[in-house]
Amino acid sequence: MQTLVDDIPEEKYFDLPFSWSLPLKVNRYDYDRRFPTGKRVRRYKYTIVEDFCRYLNPDGMVRKITVYHDLKCEKIWYIKEIYEDRLDLLESKFFHNETCTVIENFQPGRRDFVREHRYHAHNMEAEGWHIFVYEPGKRTDEMYKREAGKTYLKNYYRDRSDKKRFTGFAFGPRGNITERLALPTSRAIEEIVEEFDRNPERPAADDIATITYSTWSDEISLQYHTPENRFYGSTRDFVKPNNWWDDTQVLQWTPDLHSNFELDQFATPKTELQLYQQLMSLMDTEGQLRNECRLMEKEVAKFLETRVKEKNKENQLVKSFLQADEDETIRANRLREKAQQRAAAILAKSDVLKDYLEPIICSLGLDNVTNKKQAVRVKEDCMLALKERLVNQAGYIKENFETERVILENAQLMYASHFPTMSLQDMQDFRDFMVKHMFTAHILEQRLAYLKVHAVVLYQELFDKLRQDPRLEQYLI
Repeated sequence: MQTLVDDIPEEKYFDLPFSWSLPLKVNRYDYDRRFPTGKRVRRYKYTIVEDFCRYLNPDGMVRKITVYHDLKCEKIWYIKEIYEDRLDLLESKFFHNETCTVIENFQPGRRDFVREHRYHAHNMEAEGWHIFVYEPGKRTDEMYKREAGKTYLKNYYRDRSDKKRFTGFAFGPRGNITERLALPTSRAIEEIVEEFDRNPERPAADDIATITYSTWSDEISLQYHTPENRFYGSTRDFVKPNNWWDDTQVLQWTPDLHSNFELDQFATPKTELQLYQQLMSLMDTEGQLRNECRLMEKEVAKFLETRVKEKNKENQLVKSFLQADEDETIRANRLREKAQQRAAAILAKSDVLKDYLEPIICSLGLDNVTNKKQAVRVKEDCMLALKERLVNQAGYIKENFETERVILENAQLMYASHFPTMSLQDMQDFRDFMVKHMFTAHILEQRLAYLKVHAVVLYQELFDKLRQDPRLEQYLI
């Protein structure tokens, strides 16, 4: 006998009940705000965390963490702020209330390659305390860290071909400044220190570890690396001649200008000519380091000036694609940038491009020229593009010509100062060097003169060609 259950057919699908609530609808503006009021505050023990939605604060801050010393959260210990969408690529900012130390961290991509900047909040001057950390491998001098203070400037390097790892400058009271690139108010350099890593390809007795330039005592001290199974290395000291600063005088070598300690007693001592050449090379290096120090001071001052402008800038944020949906100006700018990128891609293939006006028309977001205003704009942009190209080409040639001129002037000065000690082979090498660079300078000068004359002809030819172009002719009459 079959039961009632057996008579019920098996169902493959089930009908679920309808939802008791209405569909959830959140518009884009409320969704981007993240919080009902755009801000959320959470309190912890000794800590208050404030979260903000993007673009709520004009400085781009999205989180602020304040840590206190007491449970009542009255005495601040330190503050950490997180930023997003900043034009200056500022990522976070740390402020220690007791020491007034500020640590700013940046995202990769800045033009100055700075990733971290530390300073005192009450002293943002160039001669104040600053620590800069750079992106590794980005700078041409391979520097990854710089420390600056009122009496010192220290640079740290990594993976350099000359094995240099450190350069330090010690400043004294302001006085007579002899550097070419120094300002009248510059700090006087008392001491310069260079440190080098061990070069395994050279013996320790010839591998310099530290060079100290004492500018006040006119002494140069060399410390060589310590060989294996030894406790100390060789040393060498030089004293500059009395008239070393006078370029018109020929420096004379005397034995009292040099003293050394040689670890290997059986090593062949250097001749007086070798010592004289080494002293001249060290003095030239010292002059270059002095000039580099002044350039570093200007670099620090320029960075601080840039940071002040970036902080005082009204619009500090980068607009997102979501905001472009609501802002007509942002959407128009993005469309213009897209058109310019398309025009740049066409210009990259200009060697096979027959239509010379297509990049200009595309950069304006047009398909065809339909009125006089558009025709005049295309003509002006085309003429301006040719003018910029000719100016850039002339500037490039002039820059190379000035470089060759400076090389020739420096070579002549070097020849005048080293003439008494030069051999016949050195003189022949100097003549070959001068002939080569004089020929290059002559060619650059001829090219620059030809470009100045030919630019007028090119400009007139393009002007006539545009007036005769069938797409512009009817509007330019």
